[in-house]
Amino acid sequence: MPSSGGRISRAERLSIMGAPVKWHRLTEAQIADALEKSVGIMSVAAERLGVDRSTICRRVQKSQRLRNVIDAATERTMDVAEAALLRAVQKGEAWAVCFFLKCKAKQRGYSERKEITGPAGKPIEVNVPEDELDKIIAGE
Repeated sequence: MPSSGGRISRAERLSIMGAPVKWHRLTEAQIADALEKSVGIMSVAAERLGVDRSTICRRVQKSQRLRNVIDAATERTMDVAEAALLRAVQKGEAWAVCFFLKCKAKQRGYSERKEITGPAGKPIEVNVPEDELDKIIAGE
């Protein structure tokens, strides 16, 4: 028998369909705690809370606080990764030295590609007279 005066709630529909029903509204604090414990990974937080990932995504989209929790967790994880990379560089591991130089020492020429820009990083301006452009296009 429907509990809401003739209307069937979503929980009741799921129950009728044989789906397990564990219906409760998660607080922002519960979601924030799960996101912190899962290092900002929404699918892991959702699993911890017993809900679908889309539920967490929706709540994160609506809450600046939850977005901040994810950003802070991501920053902490990047710090851990950078520390691990530096330890590998200090051990002299070639892959780590190469990666570090390509990413952090570009100004010293360690790069797989060279970016060329105009003054102050702006685009390079090339002025070609129109008659010269016509010759280039014509293949002359």
